This record gives sequence, structure tokens and C-alpha cells, in this order.
Amino acid sequence: MKQQALLDDLVQTCANLNIRCADKLKSKELDFLIWAGPTATRNVQDSVQWEPYYFKKNIFLKWGYCISRVMMALPWGFVRLFKYRGFYYEFFSANGSTLLVLPIEITLGPPTYETSYLIENVPGAIDRFVFSRGQPLSHHYHALPFLKRLQVLWTLIKVVFLDAKDQWVKKKFTQLYFESWMMLLRWVLVQGWFFHCDFYDFLKKKCSKPTSYTSLISCHEMAFYAKIIWQVAKTNHQQGITAQHAMIYPEKLNFFPHPLEVRQAAMALPTVFYVFNEAMVEMLKPFYPKTKFLLACNPRYLKWKSMAPIPSFHVKRKILLVSAVMFYDVSMLLTILKNLIQEDRFRDFQYILRFHPSGEMRMRDRLWIYWARRFRNIEVSQEPLEKTLQEVALVIGSNTTTVQEAILWGVPVLTVFHEKYLCAHVLLLTPQWRIHVDALNLDRVRSLIATAQASDVIAAYKKFMGLDQPVFSIQQLVQDGFIGGILNGASL
Repeated sequence: MKQQALLDDLVQTCANLNIRCADKLKSKELDFLIWAGPTATRNVQDSVQWEPYYFKKNIFLKWGYCISRVMMALPWGFVRLFKYRGFYYEFFSANGSTLLVLPIEITLGPPTYETSYLIENVPGAIDRFVFSRGQPLSHHYHALPFLKRLQVLWTLIKVVFLDAKDQWVKKKFTQLYFESWMMLLRWVLVQGWFFHCDFYDFLKKKCSKPTSYTSLISCHEMAFYAKIIWQVAKTNHQQGITAQHAMIYPEKLNFFPHPLEVRQAAMALPTVFYVFNEAMVEMLKPFYPKTKFLLACNPRYLKWKSMAPIPSFHVKRKILLVSAVMFYDVSMLLTILKNLIQEDRFRDFQYILRFHPSGEMRMRDRLWIYWARRFRNIEVSQEPLEKTLQEVALVIGSNTTTVQEAILWGVPVLTVFHEKYLCAHVLLLTPQWRIHVDALNLDRVRSLIATAQASDVIAAYKKFMGLDQPVFSIQQLVQDGFIGGILNGASL
């Protein structure tokens, strides 16, 4: 509870810092940078400062961590200051009234760069803007020359240090303030926000008159670039539309803006938010007071709608361990794997590791996996998930929604946690399948494998994942009046 209180205090300290800095930058039209920065997005993948184990460190280690990150940001920022050359993009115009904005990472690639996050089943309804920060595309955009970069950099540094001075004079320069301030300072100095400026400038030009889009769509709800989209939509009195693309939990801090940021600073938020179920609406509504919530299924989950449970899983001898993006997810799974291997002296099971394509992994974990695969019954799978699930008797994970997908197949699952880390409650409907890393043993594994998933549990998770709702599509947006009409019931 003490660690949760410290986390809540850190979030509030960041929110107050954001409000003050955004207010100072508003006159220069740079306040959008604060809302796209780390103290506002609060992505647990970007810094260990959100993790419970960090709060247990002594003050000297915390200061050392913060200062070292700022020092390492300096050379990166220096290189970017001279080397930054804008971003690449593709633009597909159908003379539509709506603009769909996509990072290239979630597209299906050339030639059309469509996405599996939205079904485009109404020809000519939308224009599509695909951007890339590194991969070359047909078009290039760069509106931030060297002198302008220097000017913006100096403005941000001045605002950040003036805030620190004010807090020092007011005797409010606390440890939590120092940590949140250093988080923001590092982001300023590393200068990744050059892209933010160009992205904002491009969208603002595209979405202002005479282009006159009525709606902007982002498939990543509260990613840093989505927050820039919502700011542009708000400025131009347009609708900002998004849809839930994965499971949302309280541990995903970026989905929960602080009430002060919404009330006092009028942080831009999506106007329309499609989610999987009513429980999600109840969880999010207090944080999005002016957003209209509707229900829809993400197209990526369509394959699970008619999927039948896999028979005879109890005779299979493979166990799948699945990781999410964070490095500690891999570490926890390897701890489990080492314990199970030590117990499994007769090699009753074969163990399959499946890593997130963007996941982080420490070098010592990579080395252990390399040597373990040579001498133990361990393999690393890169096959389609559907194929792997048909071969396994149990799925073990922590912060991954793969365990929910396994439930829909009728495969027994287990999620693990450790109090050191911000582990999500992935199985909200079945908390009994959540266990501490150190409590998992081979007997528990065998007992789970011998238990089939009940049909009512499978049905409950299908509903929880929105599989009983209409799919998120252009046709659905037209039917709901958000494309080719005006929005009813939400404030613009």
C-alpha cells in the first residue's frame, strides 16, 4: 500500500508539473509537447521510475539513476540537434471527410498500407496518412530547421528550469518533484520531440481549412502521437475518434490522465472512444468526462469470434511461456522456467518461449536462453500464435493478453506476478489463476493441465474482449453518425 501511495503521489506530482509547464508554453503554441512527453504519457516501458522496486531504493541510488539518465541524454541530444531531418510519410487521398492516422508499425505494408486495426468497408470515406520516423517512404516532411530547433530547445530548457526555481523558492522541491522534473528534463535534452513538432505542424496544416476534415482517427488510444492528434482535433473543432486495440488495466498508467490535467489544463482527449465492454466504460469514464463511449470489437480479435475450444489438451506435453514488452516480464518467465526445469528431472514437459516482437531483454537473459536451448528441452517459437496454441497444454504469462486468447481456445492458463514490478491484472474475471512467481511449481502446473476451461468462462471472456459487439469499421462509424454527419451527445 505504501508503494501504491508513492506511485499515486508521483503521478500527481507529474500532473502538477505538466500543468505549470504547459501553461508557460501555451503562448508559444508549444504546450502540446508537454502532453506528449513522459510525465504526461506515463508509459511504464520508458522508465523504471514507475515500478514498485524503484520506490524501495535509497535516495542516493534514485538520484544516481536520474542524473545518469540525464547525462546519457546529452550526447544523444547533441547528435539529434545536428542530424534530425524530419519524417517520412505516405498519403492516400479519397477526398474523404475523415483522416486516418497510422504509424507504419501497425500497417500491413505497401502498396496500400492498410491496417488490421480498422476495417475500411466504405470506399471513399477516409483519407489515410501513414508516417514513419525511420523507414524511408515516398514523401518526406521537415519543417524544423536548425535555428528553429535551437529556439524551441532553449524555450523548453528555460521553462523547465524556471519551474524548478519556483518550486525551490516555494520550498516544494521534494524528492518526488526532483524525480518527475528529471524525467521531463531528460526528455527535453534527448530531443526526440523534434518529430513531435514536425508531426504537429504537418497535421495542423492538413486538418485546417480548406481541407476541412470533420474527424481524425487514431488506432492507438493514448500513445504520444495520439495525444498530438487529439490536440489538433480540439484546436480545429474536429472529432477525435479512437478504439480500444488491446486490454486496458489500471496498471497501464497512460490510459488514465490525472483529473487535474483534464480540469485545470483542459488536456485534449478523444471525442469518441470505442471500447470492448461496459466494465471498460465504467473504469475509463471518470477520466474522460467529455468523451462519448461506445462498444465495438477490435478487428484483430475477429478470428476468435467463431473459434472452437481445442480438444485433448491434457495429453499434450508442451508448456508455452509468453512475455510482454518489459524486460522484467522475460526475467519473471525465466525464473519460472528455471524452477520448473529443476523440478522436471524426468523431462516430462517441453517448454516453449514466445517473446514480444518489440520486447526488451537483458544480455544475461539472452545468454542463458542461448545455452539452455542447447542442453534442455526448450525452444523459442516464432510461429503464428494459433498454431502454437494448438500444440500446448498450458500457457503462462504476466502482462500479455495472449493468456486471454488462450482461454478462448479452452487452453488452461496462468498469470504470474511479483511485488517488485507493476504487473497487470490481466485475468480480471478469474483472479484465482494469478499466482506469485515463487509459488508456482510443477504440481500446480499438472493440476491446471488436468482441468478443462468451463464453457461459461470462455463465454465470459469472449464478452469481456468485445466479441459480442460490432466490429470497429468505417461502416460502423457511418452508422453511428461520426462520418458524414455531426456528433451527437459529446462536447467538441
